[in-house]
Amino acid sequence: MDKFTKKLYGYDPKQVKSYLDNITSQVENMVTQLKKKDEEIVRLKNHMMNNITTSEEKMKELKDKIEYYERLENTFNRAILIAQDTGDQIKEMAKKESEHLIAEAKNNADRIVNSALNKADRTIMSAERLNRSVQRYKERFKTIAINQIREIEEIEILEIEDRDDDNITVSAS
Repeated sequence: MDKFTKKLYGYDPKQVKSYLDNITSQVENMVTQLKKKDEEIVRLKNHMMNNITTSEEKMKELKDKIEYYERLENTFNRAILIAQDTGDQIKEMAKKESEHLIAEAKNNADRIVNSALNKADRTIMSAERLNRSVQRYKERFKTIAINQIREIEEIEILEIEDRDDDNITVSAS
């Protein structure tokens, strides 16, 4: 039995087709040979009927030939049936293999899609955490900036009060 190389969705269709074409050609040749043998048998039978002789030897020879051709015909018939069964088995095996490969490909695709979705979810969650961290940093920075501005304003107020105190003392003297 021939070996077929595997492709993405089963056996290589060209190889399977070539193999089936080869089997078909062989079967057709066998059928043609059978027809020729049948015609030969018919011809021999006709010849035998037309040329009946008393010779026992000729009768036995013709009878042996007929039996030979009938055995040959039976052999060809069995070969045809075996070739058909083999072809059917190959088709069934190829179909099962392609179904298996398709199912496997679907499972792999599902696994890849699920993995990608999980990575996307993790990325989104990381981005959200980063946004929250940035927001917290902004809030802290604003609070620090506001506190710094208040301290600057308090320092200015103290400086103004100190100047006013200095002006009051200078005026009183």
